Amino acid sequence: MKLTDDQIEQIESWAEKGKSGQWISGQLSLKPATVCYRMLLAGFDPWPGKRNGNHKQRGGFSPEEDAQMLELGKTLSVYKISKLMGRPYTSIRIRLMTLEVRAEKALAGAA
Repeated sequence: MKLTDDQIEQIESWAEKGKSGQWISGQLSLKPATVCYRMLLAGFDPWPGKRNGNHKQRGGFSPEEDAQMLELGKTLSVYKISKLMGRPYTSIRIRLMTLEVRAEKALAGAA
């Protein structure tokens, strides 16, 4: 789905205020995946907050898989990582973007 410039501005404005991708998607009547992806492209974490340790997002990644992806990402393309891990290309790409945004946020918080 192609977002309008106004929708992109609204997503980024609400993201700056700490709103989640789920909340923003409800306000704009857009698919959550569309909003979350746009937030990642703009450098925002669409899934703020901590999850219950027993709750795992459907298709979610374990800490071990995150570490494996980050290590493989040093030498391999997203396509090759997706083949090695048996995960869809888009899932790997979005997860790597999420980890990058969170790492940048952690560095900014430490400074």
